[in-house]
Amino acid sequence: IRLTPDAAWVADAYSAQMRTSLDDGGQAVVLRTGSTGWIPGFIARLAGGGAVLEPADLRAGTQDWLASALVNYA
Repeated sequence: IRLTPDAAWVADAYSAQMRTSLDDGGQAVVLRTGSTGWIPGFIARLAGGGAVLEPADLRAGTQDWLASALVNYA
């Protein structure tokens, strides 16, 4: 997951397994989880502060979920 500097708290709150600092002050982190079903809603709650980078199927699924949710606000 790519985190903006404002969402850096996620790395500590969710015990990130790996962290990489990015040039813009953000981080790329790996979160271990038994299920990924909660990830799209979690990314939505970060309000632009996070994005799934990998795996590709989770990234695509999250993007689809977010697009579907956005229809409710259009």
